[in-house]
Amino acid sequence: MSHERYEMCMLIPFRYDNSYYENIKNGKEDFLSKYFFAKKMNCTIINQQNDDLWNDEHGNGLMKCFEIQQKYRRTLGLHNREDHNYVFKKQRDIPFKITKVYGWFLKNSMAYMTLHVKAEHLQEDQILDLKSLFVNIRENNRIQYIVKTGRDTTEEREFTIKSLIKEFLKLIKPLGPVEQKMTYSTAWSLSYGIADNLNKDAMDAFSENIRLNKKSSKKLSRKIGETECFVPEEFPYLHWALSENALALTADIGHALKIDTVNGIFLRDNLPFLIFTNYLMVYLYYLGIQEKCTQLERQCRMADQKMCMYPDQSSIQSLQNDMTEITIHEHINTLFCEYLCQNIWRIPERIELVKSKIQNADEKMDGYGLQGKYTIFISYRRVYGGYVARLIYNELKNHKKSVFYDIKAMKTEQFDEQIFEAIHNAEYVIAILTPGCLDERENEDWMREELGAAIKEKKKIINVMVDGFEFPEDLPETLAPIKKRHGLHMKAEYIDSCMEALLEQMKRDEETYAVGE
Repeated sequence: MSHERYEMCMLIPFRYDNSYYENIKNGKEDFLSKYFFAKKMNCTIINQQNDDLWNDEHGNGLMKCFEIQQKYRRTLGLHNREDHNYVFKKQRDIPFKITKVYGWFLKNSMAYMTLHVKAEHLQEDQILDLKSLFVNIRENNRIQYIVKTGRDTTEEREFTIKSLIKEFLKLIKPLGPVEQKMTYSTAWSLSYGIADNLNKDAMDAFSENIRLNKKSSKKLSRKIGETECFVPEEFPYLHWALSENALALTADIGHALKIDTVNGIFLRDNLPFLIFTNYLMVYLYYLGIQEKCTQLERQCRMADQKMCMYPDQSSIQSLQNDMTEITIHEHINTLFCEYLCQNIWRIPERIELVKSKIQNADEKMDGYGLQGKYTIFISYRRVYGGYVARLIYNELKNHKKSVFYDIKAMKTEQFDEQIFEAIHNAEYVIAILTPGCLDERENEDWMREELGAAIKEKKKIINVMVDGFEFPEDLPETLAPIKKRHGLHMKAEYIDSCMEALLEQMKRDEETYAVGE
């Protein structure tokens, strides 16, 4: 069975430093305009009621899309012409084109590089082989093409998807891109194929073959696992096939033309645009939800091993709120939200498992810390620092943090043993630095002792500097490293923003650890 044309979009995820968000949004990053064109995005398929998901003023919105300029395609190893033919060294009988290379940047620091691939007159098994060769980046499959070097001379050049990704990330180096572990294993893909002039029996056979992977390559069959097909009610000539890392569409144009000429025009003229712009945006949105769910699961696994705190209930609620139908098109909601998220990724089921873990962890809390151990220790001087310590303690407890605050946590055992054991078990030590708190004292100085122990045990120390605190000039050498630790400035009029910054710092640490696990 031959397909007149087949197109695929690879999605390669990475992270970038989103402190550049405003400059990118306002077109102030000059290096981007040197290498890329900014693309205007048409969001006509997105429900206007959900516009906040896409515009630049909100956290989950699609931020900017950039297409690499033609003359810089060579930097990535590509031919400078979009219609040039390539072949895989392992599969030379499947010619294809790499037409577009985009960078998609989300405000939440997530970004994607996309490669748009076209091929013509391919058999079904060739399509499956082509997809398999592209998405298995780790195998370093070599892509080859011929270029003219003179009037009568040619040269064969080659590259890999892995090398192409590396060169792309080099171009946007000022944005601080960070490669993900998955980047060099398997890319995601969004794809479609058009099947022209197929009768009903032929289309049924094609759908069944995709569903059961009867004719697919063994490699891809192992990757896909269970695949399903369904036909949207509004467009009976469209057939969707879905799996964990693939989304495919086939269309019976012959059937569409019999129903209405307009349907044929829709397929031929609009389908590529919808798939690679609007559909891609919807796909990226739900991929973001899938990634958030995966991060929460990782954090739970780490919390089980006492390596971090369990996620906050607010994180779960936020994820559940994101699981919404975002377009006015029922068949797209069916495809992405109901089918992909629920049947393939099982996100609602996984959210419930995370909620269950958090609830079980809460039941183990003895009122102060998880099984008597605390992940945060507050060090402060009673004079001047007492009110700040209580404020910070209350806020951390409201966010389900496990905090050692002596007034609430101290038991009848030996005082100093409890202090040093709490510091030993803690991940963070919050040093509340008030004027004069580190000055030398004649009598026993517990704050200096606590901070000295925290430095010796290499704890994460967060300085909270209150009311113009300054480090004393005669600070002993054992405490000198505290000057270089991250610090927040707290004044009466900025208490709320300081508390938000403190919680955000801990959240970034936990997320960074979860992603890099």
